[in-house]
Amino acid sequence: MEAQGDQVTLINQAAPNKFLWLAASGRGTIIKIDTESREVKGEYRTAPNGMGLSPSRTTVDSNGNVWTGNREEGGYIGTVQYGSVVKVGLEVRI
Repeated sequence: MEAQGDQVTLINQAAPNKFLWLAASGRGTIIKIDTESREVKGEYRTAPNGMGLSPSRTTVDSNGNVWTGNREEGGYIGTVQYGSVVKVGLEVRI
């Protein structure tokens, strides 16, 4: 990033992300879709067996890794149910 006066210019911009990630709460997975071909490229469980699932939201970081939060980890702190966060980091060759 480079600042010039009141403007900011991004330098060495990453290639646009061509994948869409969806949280499939009822299945306990996140689904990777290629936005150009519209094909499902993968589906990933968001927690180990025996742990709570129900992924809620996804976000993609600047390296292309996806992060999602699980709502149903099965425990409570007071009256608030707690969950977990998972990162899926995949090497993608385009």
